[in-house]
This record gives sequence, structure tokens and C-alpha cells, in this order.
Amino acid sequence: RKGQIASTKAKREKATMLSVLEKVLDETDKESGLTHRELATLGLVKGAEQGNAKNYEILQNLIQKKEQQDESRNITVFIPAKDIGKAFVDVNRDIDERKHYEYWFEGGRGSVKSSFWSEKLIELLENDERKCALLIRKVGNTLKDSVYSQTQWAIDKLTETYPHIANNWKATKSPLEIVNAKTGQVIYFRGADDPVKIKSIKPPKDKYIGVVVYEEFDQMNGMNEVGTI
Repeated sequence: RKGQIASTKAKREKATMLSVLEKVLDETDKESGLTHRELATLGLVKGAEQGNAKNYEILQNLIQKKEQQDESRNITVFIPAKDIGKAFVDVNRDIDERKHYEYWFEGGRGSVKSSFWSEKLIELLENDERKCALLIRKVGNTLKDSVYSQTQWAIDKLTETYPHIANNWKATKSPLEIVNAKTGQVIYFRGADDPVKIKSIKPPKDKYIGVVVYEEFDQMNGMNEVGTI
């Protein structure tokens, strides 16, 4: 137990140090007008030019990582055909062709409804970095063990075909969100029992709520309740 607590504390301290380091690197040096990150890069380049093998290796790794990131951004993500249940083949095509703006999915356990909408959600966000998403359930305290977990499942499932996706999305429990670390996109999770928290959502700059999912809509008090959100 003590070892587990120490390990958790060490991880938090490391995360805090990394956060502070990121802020310092982005600060501007008054004399040169460059950020500390840019100055550090120039230092690496200069050292590599002078024959410093370690600097050269670091630069090579940075360049390779940047190339991999650029390649991943050029990949169009699609739900693998094997993951699409027969009942959702036509609706999947309909969404791709943007024929409608609202879709109502019926079906209980075993209908693969949740599997479809969750994978489609990640597909839509991966292919348009301007979009964020909002997932709503009747009661807020049911989010974590339902749509939040389902969305994480979808990320893992699509990662089987597109490995870069796993590195894109980071889940947090406080606040209950899943954030794309590269693009700044956010998947918000809110309960209809607290509409004020929904109305107060402000997506990051140049982004908007492009997808809204109401899970277990039959638990809502009809469109009247939706209208208050």
C-alpha cells in the first residue's frame, strides 16, 4: 500500500515537473526574442554541427517523431467494415454522405448500437480537428461507467487499425473529459440533470461542438427536457 502511494506521488510530481517545463520552454527570451524551446533546438543543431553525437541522435529522433505526426494527420480514419453491424451499414453510408443531421438508433443489449456510435464518433473527430463532441445522459453520475467507458473502448478498438489514435486521446476523470492532446479537441460528458454545466461549455478556440450524443434517450422526459439544455 505504501509503495503504491509513493508510486502515485512520484507520477504526480513528474507530471507537474513536465507541465512547468513546457511553460518555461514556451516563454520568450528577452534578448533574442526567441522562445526557450527555439533556443534549445538551436543549441542542439549547433552541437550536432560540431560533431556531438548525442545532439545528432536527439535531433534525428525529433525529426522522425515530427514526420510520424505529420503522416498520422494525413490518414483518413474509417470504421473497419468488420466492426459495422449489418443494421448500421446503410446509416453509416448515410452519415458519410451527410444526408441527415440527426439519427435515432434503437436496440438493446447485443444490438451493437453503442459500438457503432462510439466508433463513428471517434472517426468523425479524427477526420475533422475543428470538431468537439458532447455526450449526454439523463443523470450525470452514470456517465463514467457508460458513455465515458464506451468512448474509451472505441478509441482502443480503432487503435487496432490506426495505431496513432491511442497517442492522440487522453482521458481525465476530473473533469470527466477525453482530450486530443495534439489538436485540442474535447469530448465532454454531461448529465441532463445539470443543464447549467452543459450551457457553460466553451470549446477551445476555432473549435465547435460538432457531434452531440444522447445515450439512453428513452430515460429523458421527451423533447421538452432536451429543449432546456
